[in-house]
Amino acid sequence: GEDVVFTVTVNSIRAAQPEELTDAFVERQGLGLHTVEEFRQHVYDSLYENAVAEYETKVEDAALQKVLEGCEFIKEPPQAMVERHMETLKSNLASQAAGYGMTLAQFMELYFGMKQEAYEEQFHKQAVEYAKQQIAIQAVADAEGLQVTEEEFQQEVERLAEASGAGSAENMLQTMDTAGYREYMLSIKVLELLRENAAVSEK
Repeated sequence: GEDVVFTVTVNSIRAAQPEELTDAFVERQGLGLHTVEEFRQHVYDSLYENAVAEYETKVEDAALQKVLEGCEFIKEPPQAMVERHMETLKSNLASQAAGYGMTLAQFMELYFGMKQEAYEEQFHKQAVEYAKQQIAIQAVADAEGLQVTEEEFQQEVERLAEASGAGSAENMLQTMDTAGYREYMLSIKVLELLRENAAVSEK
């Protein structure tokens, strides 16, 4: 809230010069590509994959929203489920805050202008919505006979262990929220089902 003056020294000013797209330039990028044609195709494929992924996510989100609009919750989600989602929210934001050398309380006040009581209330509202989403997803899974098998879960844990450098599936299991990750895997199956069966109208 106070006026501050920063004194800086400009050591140099340089205009960026775009480099010519040549086979030599492509070689220097370390992508395993050798020609301009290969590079153009690589960029096209990457952009196309990103666009498809973004489109599919939008369809899944819209389909899930329609499912939620059609749901009637006769009682509030179980408190334990809500608390678990709240802990996940807090943990994620606390990690983000730590990256800036701050506590969660400091981070929330600085970037969102929220005191603890306010952000705790907001976290609770979000956690309730996440819990309702999970209940709806589980209802769809039950109706459609979808489940995450033990074999699928073990394969995914092994994949995560290898990708993260955890060493072994046993090490990975010690640090992960297994119940939450099973829910995540089931959500992926349900969202894929919703997307594949959604009647999409282009606007």
